[in-house]
Amino acid sequence: ITLTKINQPTLNASASPSTVPYQGTSSLSTTGGAGGGAVTYTCTAGGSISTSTFTATSGTGTVTVTATKGGDSNYNPATGNVIVTISATSVTFSVNSPTYTGSSQSVTITPNPSNATFTSGGTLSATNVGTYIATATAYGAFSGTNNNLSWTIGPAPQTVAILPKTATVSTNATQSFTATGGHTSYTWSCSGGSIGGSGSSIIWTAPATPGTYTVTVTDAGVPNYQSSSDTATLTVIISPPVITSALTASATVNAPFSGYTIAASNTPTSYNASSLPPGLSVNTSNGSISGTPTTVGTYNVVLSATNAGGTGTATLTLTVSAGQQTQLNIHIPIAP
Repeated sequence: ITLTKINQPTLNASASPSTVPYQGTSSLSTTGGAGGGAVTYTCTAGGSISTSTFTATSGTGTVTVTATKGGDSNYNPATGNVIVTISATSVTFSVNSPTYTGSSQSVTITPNPSNATFTSGGTLSATNVGTYIATATAYGAFSGTNNNLSWTIGPAPQTVAILPKTATVSTNATQSFTATGGHTSYTWSCSGGSIGGSGSSIIWTAPATPGTYTVTVTDAGVPNYQSSSDTATLTVIISPPVITSALTASATVNAPFSGYTIAASNTPTSYNASSLPPGLSVNTSNGSISGTPTTVGTYNVVLSATNAGGTGTATLTLTVSAGQQTQLNIHIPIAP
C-alpha cells in the first residue's frame, strides 16, 4: 500500500494592522493549515520581516506578505498571502525664534519625525525684530502641510547703567548723573526734585524736603532691543544755614542799639553771636542783637545760625563810635 501526502486546509495569513506608515510595524499571523510544519514569512519589496513582525521600509504603496506553513509526513506545504498597505507618515513642523543680532537670520524648520522630507517657502530669513510666516510641505513617504509657521526675531537684551549709583546731597542742592550703554535715546525720571538737561548727562536738583529719592534712566530699546533701566538712590539732608544778613553795622556808645538781626537761609532753629561789644547781647531764638554798647571800638562779631543740618557762620564788623558831646555852658557871676 502506498500512502501519499495530502494538501493542508487553506492557510489564511493576516497582518495587524494592515495599514502602517513608513517605518511602521505590523504583527503577522495565520489560521488554518494543518500538521506540525513551522510558519515562515516573506514579502515583496517595500518591507522587511523579522520572525512575525513586518516593518515598512519604503514610501507609500502595497507589499505582499506570503506566509508558508511547512509540510510534514502527512501534509504538503501551504501558503497564504496578505496585503500590507504603507501609508504616508503624517508630519508636523516647528520653528525656532532667534534673537536680534543686526544681521540676517534664517528660520530653522524642524519636522517630526525628524527624517521627514519636505519643501519650505514663505519668509525664511529676516534681519529686524518682527513676526514672519514660513511654509512647509512634506513629500515622499511623508504627508503634511503647514502654511502658517509663525516665527519671530525677538529683541536683544541690552544694559543701561547710571553713575553715580548713590549720593548724599543737601536740600535744594544739585547732583549730576551720567548714563552709559543702551542703543537709543535715554529718558530720565525722578521720585522727587527736578531734572535738567537730556541725553546721557543730566543735573538733578534736590527737593527742599529731606528724605530718600531715586533717579532712573531708561532706554526703551524700540524696536530691536529690550527695554533696560538703572536707578540711583539719593539721600537728601537738610542744608546748614547760610548767613544772609549784612556783615557791617554801626552803633553809638552809651546809646541803645537794636538795629541788627541775624538772618539766614534754610530755616535756622537757633542763633548765636560771640565777641560782641560790652553792653550788647544776642537773642538766640530770633537772632536779634540789642543793648547799650559801653565801649568805643571796632568788633569782629562771629555770627552763627543752626538747624538739623549743621551750623553756618559769618563775621560781622560792628563799629561802636563816640557820640556827640552835649554843649557845656559855664556861668560866671560878675560882681556889681
